Order: sequence, then structure tokens, then C-alpha cells
Amino acid sequence: MSESLKKVATDIKVFSDFIINDCYYVDKTKYIKTIMEDGSASILFTRPRRFGKSITISMLQSFLEMNYENPSDKSKQIALFKDTEIFKDKEFCDKYMGQYPVIFLSLKEAWDTNSYEDALQSLYEELSNSVEKFNFLLDCDKLSAEKIQKLKNILTISDNALSPVKKKAVAERMIRELTQDLLVYTGKECIVLIDEYDVPLSKAANTDFYQKIRDFISKLFSSALKNNESLKKGIITGCLRVAKESIFTGLNNFYSCGLDNYDYSKLFGFTTDEVKTMLSYYGLDDRYAEYKEWYDGYHIGDDDIFCPWDVISRTKAILVNPKQRPESYWGGTGNIDQVSLMFAKDPDTYADDLQNLLDGKSLTVTLSKDINYEILGNSDDSNYFWSFLYSSGYLTLAKDPNAIDKVTYNEPSNTEKTFSLVVPNLSVRDELGNAIKWCFTKANPKFKETLPELLFALKQTDPICLEEYLQDTLATYVSIYDTQKGTDKESMYHAFLNGRLSALLNKSENKYASNTELGDGRADFSFLLKLENKPAVLKTGFIIEIKAAKSDEQMITLAKDAIEQVKEKHYAQGLLRNYPRLKEIRVFGIAFYKKDCRVELECLNTSSLRK
Repeated sequence: MSESLKKVATDIKVFSDFIINDCYYVDKTKYIKTIMEDGSASILFTRPRRFGKSITISMLQSFLEMNYENPSDKSKQIALFKDTEIFKDKEFCDKYMGQYPVIFLSLKEAWDTNSYEDALQSLYEELSNSVEKFNFLLDCDKLSAEKIQKLKNILTISDNALSPVKKKAVAERMIRELTQDLLVYTGKECIVLIDEYDVPLSKAANTDFYQKIRDFISKLFSSALKNNESLKKGIITGCLRVAKESIFTGLNNFYSCGLDNYDYSKLFGFTTDEVKTMLSYYGLDDRYAEYKEWYDGYHIGDDDIFCPWDVISRTKAILVNPKQRPESYWGGTGNIDQVSLMFAKDPDTYADDLQNLLDGKSLTVTLSKDINYEILGNSDDSNYFWSFLYSSGYLTLAKDPNAIDKVTYNEPSNTEKTFSLVVPNLSVRDELGNAIKWCFTKANPKFKETLPELLFALKQTDPICLEEYLQDTLATYVSIYDTQKGTDKESMYHAFLNGRLSALLNKSENKYASNTELGDGRADFSFLLKLENKPAVLKTGFIIEIKAAKSDEQMITLAKDAIEQVKEKHYAQGLLRNYPRLKEIRVFGIAFYKKDCRVELECLNTSSLRK
């Protein structure tokens, strides 16, 4: 990369670092004016993870926060914003830039859920980190002795000696108390910025103290934002929109801006023009089609939006190695575990619809715009699962093919709106597939529970036992792994069976091998098993050969052909050479067709193989 070009940074967490470190920044500063002139007292912005929420909050703080020691000094803002869009609006900058006390609270790291007490302490520590810079208020002679004592309790909330009940009461009102103290000190109403408000709720969702954490968060926010005369404006960001009645109870003039919002559709993520401008800056204009296929596809309001994290990460990767293939950088965004757990609860309900989505088709559902974390993994309503995928960024609104730049929805007679959803792009398709594949690994307790059934089936001399086990699991598995039309079907079924066998068996004890050289070819699977749990019992050898059929009728023939292939290519003799003490080798021939299979079994006495 030329030294004259700005750096591409993926590790920046605060707005000022873009400017200080001369990094490429997609200018969103004009929205500062939109937000500040919005008539809403409080605004909640919900977007998927890594969509620029934290940077946006940091941008607002950098622009609005005053110099408490010298309120007339705006040199910091001038240095940061002099080359941005908002700086061109002199009248607005004179009125708002560096003019307000700002309380910035991030709950991104407040996630200790070992116990209710630990979770509260984690929240106290985040609150303490956010307000420690206001120690100067202790010297304010305008504050009464009572106020100063309350302030001391607030500033030491994570480690003071207050009783648990008193500490919690102080914490619940601390933001409101601070706005009042700052109004006295500065004469200005306060801006309250809360980033990733729903992280503690998400982390506590599967605990027995979720309601207690929810109540604490609700009291903290309501105290800070409801009827607070010391508040200029509250801005909140999060991934999901929690039901207003459970968190933002009674807030007046509260504006919730989700993925279906038009007013702020371009604030988070990158627009088509912003991506094209960035690519042109780095001489990557010819890569636009690749970026669009992999990282575009979110339909917010009337706009096509790219995932900013993927765009930045991809650009940095190309500048390091132009030949590197595109990939998903969106993984590990915080919701993948929840998606996997929800799917694993009832995979048969979702498998076919997910297959269609991964194949590029749409799914029509009734969206629940407000998420109740408490029942997120427990609801039997499938629309709740799809709503979570939509809010988390795994799905987006489909465009109406007959109306350019309009999303598709229907309004039935019951007045509930149903929306057509699609997977946004290749990056998300990969991540969604990975989230679901977890369900078929031994890391998933429910999957692990089925492994004894597979072991039992393998040990039986009746092939129907293994056939029935495989048929029970094929319906779900094939729909998830057959994600591309034209996929090599035999390879897909190989992956299906390998996932189960590798979770059950290991290389050292069972000598498990996939696609290993045996005899005159490569056997699909080979391994050893003890048929009885007795010290004197020798292990039995197993060889499995699979085929992909093109019809139900062909399965019978191909399952037998698979066994004949084992014999013709001397796979059993090869296994016996490796493990000469074997007395028996069982050969399974398995033919698959769609979500069905046929299993044939032949038991070979090793004495005949040695001749």
C-alpha cells in the first residue's frame, strides 16, 4: 500500500483513533445533526453486531462533549472534525460542538453470569469505569454535602463498603444523579450515551436470575431517561430490540429505530456509494462485484447496505495479499451460539426452511420486533426463531422484484404484517451454515446424546439398525449441508457420516480413518471396535463404503455394489495387514438418496482373508 494512502484499520474502537492514526473513515458525521435535531427525547438504534454502533456512539461523544476545565475550548473537536461533513455546517457546530456534558456507558463487557451477585458486580465495574472521570465534581462548591456523599458512593460503586441493597439502589439511580450534578456544575443539560445495552440481558438469558438483571437494567435506564429534566437527549444502541414494556417502561417520546427504519437507514453500515468510493480510493474498482456478492444485501429502509466490518476486513486483506479469496469476517459476532442452541432445540422444524434460504429462496414469516430474551430459546413459536435471525443480521428483508428498492411484505386480514426474508449474502450464508453445523458436533449436548445409539447400531449384525438410525438423522442433516445446487452428493453424504463417526470414535483407540488408503484403493471409513466390554475380547474391524443414488430403486443395487467394491479392491486385506489380530471385519455398504438410505452388511472371517 502506498504510504500516501490512509491505513485500513479493523481494530479501532473509538472514533478519534481514525483521525489520529490517519485511517480511512467512512464519514457519517452529518447524522450528528439529524440525531440532535430529532424531536425524540431518547432514541434506540438496533443493528446486528459489527455494524458500527460503537463507533457511532463514540463519534457523538467526541463531537458533543465539552472541555470541563475550559468550556470555551473546542480545539479537540476542531482537530477531529475539521475535514468532515458536519464541520461544513458552521451554525450547527457553533451551537452543538463541544457544548454538553456527556455520560458514555458501554455494557459490552458486562457479561459475568456465574451468579446474580457476580453479574451485578460486573455491571457495577462497567458503571464505575464510565463515571470515574467525573471525580472533579467532588470539588464543586455548588453541590450540597448530601450531594457530595451521594457522588462519592456513585464514583466508588464497584468497591465501596455499602450493603448489597444500598449499593444496588445507588447504582440504579447513579446516571440520573450524575446528570443532575453535571447540570449544576456546567449549567448544561446532559447527553447520555448507552452502547450495547442488551449484552447483559443476552448473557443472562439462560440463567435463573434473568428477571433480576432485567429489572436492574430497567430501573437504571428508566431513572436516567424518564422525566429527567437534567437530560438533553439519550442515545442507546443494541443488537436486539427488547420489548419496551420490559426495559424502557414509561419512557416518553421514545423512538425505536430498527432494521425496518427509514429515517436512519444509512447511519449504520456502508451504502453502495460509500463502498464504491472506498474501493476507488484504493484502486480496487474492479472488485466491486465480489464485494456486492459477499458483503451486500441488507435492505434497510429503501437502501442497500453492506456489512462494514466485512468490507473493511476484506479491503485490508486484499491490500496485504491481492490473491486471497473472499471469506466471511463476520463470525464470532456474539449471536452464533444462540442461533445454534435455538436450532438444536427443534431442528426438524427449521431444517427445510433453512435449506431453502441457503439455496437463495425467501421465507415469509410474521416478525416479532420486540425480543424477550427470557423465552428466546424456549418459545415454540417458529416465528420467534426467524425474528431472531432477522434482528441478528443472518436474514434481511427481501426486495419486491416488481418494485425497485421496496421490500416485500403482505398485510393479511388479521392486520399482522408478514415479511419475506432472505439470506443477505455469501458471507452470512457461510456463517449461518457454520452456526447450524455446530448442532452436529459433540460440542452440542443433544447431538452427543445420540452417539450411543450409533454405537449400538454399529455393533448389531442386523443392518436395519444402522439404517433406521441414519434415516432418523438424515432429514435434518442433509437440508443443512446440501447448501449448493450441483454439490457432489457423495461428498455431502461422506461429510454427513464423518461428522457422526468422528464424534464417536478416535484415532488412537479406534484407529478411525476417513478416505484412507487400504488394499488397492481408498476406503471411505475404517475403524476398530470392541463388540463386548471384556478384556479378553479382541477388536473387530469395520469398513464402510458409501454411494449416492439417483433414485429409491437404485439404492438397493448401489449398497450391494459398495460391498463388492470393498472386496474387489481388497480393502479388508489392507486393514488386516495393519491390524493382524482381527478375527472379523464387518463391511457396510450404504447408498443414500435424498433423505433416505439403504444399508447392506457382510461379515468377513479374517481366516479366509489370509489365504
